[in-house]
Amino acid sequence: MKYFLLIVIVCLESFFCTASEKKLRILMVVNKFPRITETFILGQIKALIDASFDVTILSVWRDETDIVQQDLIEYGLLKKVTYIDFYEEKNQEELCSFINQGNFDLLYCQYDKIGRIFARLKEKEKITNKMVCCIRGGDLIKKIESDRDGFSTLFSHASFILPVNNYFKKILVSNGFSEKKIIVQHSAIDLSKFCFQKRSYNKKRLNVVSVNRLIKGKGVDLAVKAMIKICKKYKQVHYYVVGNGVLFKSLKKIITKARLEKRIHLMGWKSHEKVKQILNESHIFLLASIGTDGIPNAIMEASASGLPVVSTTYGGIPEIVQNGKSGLLVKPGKVRSLVKMIDYLIRNSRKWGNFGKRGREIVEKNFDIKRENKSLVDIFKLVIRGKSLRAYKKYCNCYEL
Repeated sequence: MKYFLLIVIVCLESFFCTASEKKLRILMVVNKFPRITETFILGQIKALIDASFDVTILSVWRDETDIVQQDLIEYGLLKKVTYIDFYEEKNQEELCSFINQGNFDLLYCQYDKIGRIFARLKEKEKITNKMVCCIRGGDLIKKIESDRDGFSTLFSHASFILPVNNYFKKILVSNGFSEKKIIVQHSAIDLSKFCFQKRSYNKKRLNVVSVNRLIKGKGVDLAVKAMIKICKKYKQVHYYVVGNGVLFKSLKKIITKARLEKRIHLMGWKSHEKVKQILNESHIFLLASIGTDGIPNAIMEASASGLPVVSTTYGGIPEIVQNGKSGLLVKPGKVRSLVKMIDYLIRNSRKWGNFGKRGREIVEKNFDIKRENKSLVDIFKLVIRGKSLRAYKKYCNCYEL
């Protein structure tokens, strides 16, 4: 058996060496690029380029922010992006022409909505490229209910479906979609950029922080309402909300009405370096998601930094936050429960150290970008060579990915 495994490994190594002689062309398809909140996508692009793939980016829109991440410049990514609004049916001819002329070995669709559009084009034989689709956020159950045919087409024409958590995988399988095409591929972070810091509390000031888009699904309005109650009870507490979105003005009105403008701070978008600084200066991380998250990268970054987390049981969040061990979870939409958990952590600061330590351990074990990106690169190589999930699992067992 050992000799057989050695032969398999040698063959695989030979296989990948041969593949590396030719740069394989990947089309990364996204909604917005560059987008400051989607560091996970940027990390995947960098990993593919580092693995000698030739990456082109197709996006519908540009992001509104003027903040430019250093990696965009270092990797020359702004020169690799093309903009086509493929959600508009009138642009499909331009889209298909672009794809067919690009001679791409693989299309990588970053969201299921994008994947369903491209799968339908494959069904009509307007494009013939191999395709992989990542399923990230949103209410997956509702999306399947509203477009089951679209998901069936996606599973028929994609080589693999990559949900970012086990929660999404269970939903897909329970709805009758083939488990043979599903590989859980976590979003992940670069742990080298987040230094663990044990939290302590000097009773003079306590900072709670949230990092998220200001949209309904993130539950930010609920978080602000909870923090108004906390700030009124504890005069040393400040709340920092990093992010922007459609709720900015309404949240500002709520804060002004509560007369807490000097203690609840809507900070807008900040550079990744500034976000890390804010995390390091905080004591508790809060994310009150009610309907958009797969596994939020913001929680990964907070946990990697040593922050105890208060969040909800929505989606894949329980896969990164162990309730009572690395943070505290409540049912989505419960302001009173959020207040109770935040209050508990304020009164029990001695628990912060253990919560933070366990949070870091979870991220190191399951959400390390180096490990996840290596897995993604290997998946792509197998897909391009026409290999199955069974072949991928054998490869994982041999190399202990």
